Amino acid sequence: MASQIKRERVFGNFKPGAGQKLKAKSTKVSASERRDGMSKDHLASIRKCWCVACLPVIKKADHAHHLLSTKDRGMQIRSKDKDTVPLCFRHHEDLHRAGSKNEAKTFANWGIDDHLQLAVDLYRNTGNVKAMNAVIIAHKVMNAIIMDHKGFNDGGETKS
Repeated sequence: MASQIKRERVFGNFKPGAGQKLKAKSTKVSASERRDGMSKDHLASIRKCWCVACLPVIKKADHAHHLLSTKDRGMQIRSKDKDTVPLCFRHHEDLHRAGSKNEAKTFANWGIDDHLQLAVDLYRNTGNVKAMNAVIIAHKVMNAIIMDHKGFNDGGETKS
């Protein structure tokens, strides 16, 4: 008997009895859902838009990328839903590989000069996917015009 392993004694029966019902899951809203700027409708609209990096090729975005460079972000707290932009899977992965410090540079390489303003403009048009796609195009075109204008100012010649 002394060679037997002692088992810890457990007090209480944690399984519901035959006559007892399991408690229903709580319908409480999590703290992240209570934050201002959180919207499932906006995320659904973002996922219906075109990928901002793929344009001029029109490709539907599968992912709503929460911007990494916002002030509302913290340790283990992602950005608010209002700070999202549409990206396809490939570009979403590329952006996360680049990291938060290179987010602005990555967007600039994709032809989006002010990604934070893009997110604000998209949020203003939540629910209207056609208008949201127009916002994306406008940001890409504005950036192209600015870059073209900078080329004329640098020495009087355009970049080839």
